[in-house]
Amino acid sequence: MNDNRVTLDANNQFPLSAAEGTQKTVVTDKAGNVAAEIIVTVNDGHRGGTATCTSKAVCVYCGSGYGEVDSNNHNLENIPAKDATVTETGNKEYWHCKDCENNFSDKDGKNGIELKDTVIAKLPSEIIEGTGKSLTAGEKKDLTFRSNAAFSDFIRVELDGKTLDEKNYTASQRRQYDCNLKG
Repeated sequence: MNDNRVTLDANNQFPLSAAEGTQKTVVTDKAGNVAAEIIVTVNDGHRGGTATCTSKAVCVYCGSGYGEVDSNNHNLENIPAKDATVTETGNKEYWHCKDCENNFSDKDGKNGIELKDTVIAKLPSEIIEGTGKSLTAGEKKDLTFRSNAAFSDFIRVELDGKTLDEKNYTASQRRQYDCNLKG
């Protein structure tokens, strides 16, 4: 064993002790003829691997998981900040762990946050065409105005604080939404 002669026990066995690196075993007959040469690794525990937030370290020798899960070792993906617009929400920059699905406000994965805390609300919509136009009661003309809001956000038309019946206007979608009040 490693260039040292060993004697087998009563059961014709020789137990190997754990050691760093490999151990070379040469088996010979009584005449000294080499019958076999074996190189083995005997460990006194698991080695290598890295525990993550969802899994134990994996031993490089035997492939088994060992130790404890490391709740601070995340597989983080940076989610860059995105400005909100009139039609879409935005978000603050944050980091998302691909393994445990948690979100963090910092690149080290120390400050956990809820996804809702990253959301930046849509900007308020504006009338971009037709502001200041007026319609007099009984007047027989149409009035059109445009908004930069998403058409899906359109709810109703109000005139002097009162909701108009849908038969009195048409709403349509182009790049923004158009509303045509019928005179």
